[in-house]
Amino acid sequence: MIDAGSFIGDFAAYAAARGAFCYAFEPVDATFEILEKTAELNGGKIFPVKKGLGNIDGEVEMFIDDEDPGGNTINVQQGDITNHKKNRHNISIATLDKFAADNNINKIDFIKADIEGAERDMLAGAKNVLKEFAPKLAICTYHLPDDPKVLEKLILETNPKYRVRQGPKKLYASPPVK
Repeated sequence: MIDAGSFIGDFAAYAAARGAFCYAFEPVDATFEILEKTAELNGGKIFPVKKGLGNIDGEVEMFIDDEDPGGNTINVQQGDITNHKKNRHNISIATLDKFAADNNINKIDFIKADIEGAERDMLAGAKNVLKEFAPKLAICTYHLPDDPKVLEKLILETNPKYRVRQGPKKLYASPPVK
């Protein structure tokens, strides 16, 4: 499974306890250190990756919120910086397609994404994964006002076989049962 926006690895630990092998993506130094400790406690089932997921391979500027680490984002709405004490840092990001190819991943069953408004970029960088592996998806839809509509459209344009269900603040998608 893929845990995009793993933070300290709480969801990754839950998935590992249920038998999943998890690639846990977290680009922020302070939370990545805790994620590494979470991985150590989970018997090699969590592989921490110090990157974000997006639609390019490279570096982007991230805004780090000292008061609310859950509010770290690369997509800052206009005026948001003045409302929070945020520092700017460059972070590495990758597309899920390239990460999967580079690491010879031949199966992805599930993607959880809570990446503070960058979910659409992550989906754009995961087109091959969505087409070839058709993993189940649980994606947060509350960061940007048009997230529910835009994220559903991106998924269905990439793989029209998905069934999408909108829940409160989350989108769930799965391929048809075989």
